[in-house]
Parts: sequence; structure tokens; C-alpha cells
Amino acid sequence: MSKRVKNSTFAFMVEIARPYVVFGFLGMSLLACAAKNPPHQIQITVADNYSGTVRVVPCQGAGPSSGNSEAATPTEPLTIYTSACPNPGEQIELLVTRAGNVTRIMPENLSVARTGDGIPVEVLAHVP
Repeated sequence: MSKRVKNSTFAFMVEIARPYVVFGFLGMSLLACAAKNPPHQIQITVADNYSGTVRVVPCQGAGPSSGNSEAATPTEPLTIYTSACPNPGEQIELLVTRAGNVTRIMPENLSVARTGDGIPVEVLAHVP
């Protein structure tokens, strides 16, 4: 068999496979973007009549935990220390319990201070 026949056969196979490879990479890219992890939930409890700013300090203390939700209790006015320790860069969501009702504060409504490598050191939120 001549070199020309082998090369043209290979070129033909590459031309047929090219769209599948391109669509395969595009599909994997789209799946990677869609596979976002849910935010790390931190549960806090405030007084029944409390309304204002809350400062949550993660990765402190030895509070109770279960799954992706960790409970925290206030130790001084407006500051809550919790053992919840979100991963670097991970989004955070607060679940505020007040008078038996739970209010969810979404990540976009929080101010999160992080270290240079993305570890959260302080979360500020307004409890309505």
C-alpha cells in the first residue's frame, strides 16, 4: 500500500472524528460549570427580638455539627464563633434561627473576609 493511501485514510478519519472531539470537550466544559457545589450552610441562633448585624467567626470552637450544617451559639453580643469550617473559596449561606423561625441569608447578601488562600475568617450579615 502506498504512503499516499495511508495518509489520505488517516486524514479522512481525523476529519470525521474532529466534530465529535470538539463537541465532547464542549459538553464536558458545560457539565463542569453546571456541577456547582451547594453553599456551605452555617446555622446560627439569635435572640427572639434581635435585628441587626451579626459577625460569624468560622473554624473556632467545638460546636455541634451534623453533615454540611453546623450549629453555633453566641458567646458575646453580635459575635458568633462556630466550628463550621468552609473550604477555601467555598460559598457560605447562613441559616438564622430566631423565635423558632429560620431565615436563610444567601451568599450574595453576606460579606466574607478571607485569607490570601481563600479561607474564610469572618462572615458579616444583617439579620432583618
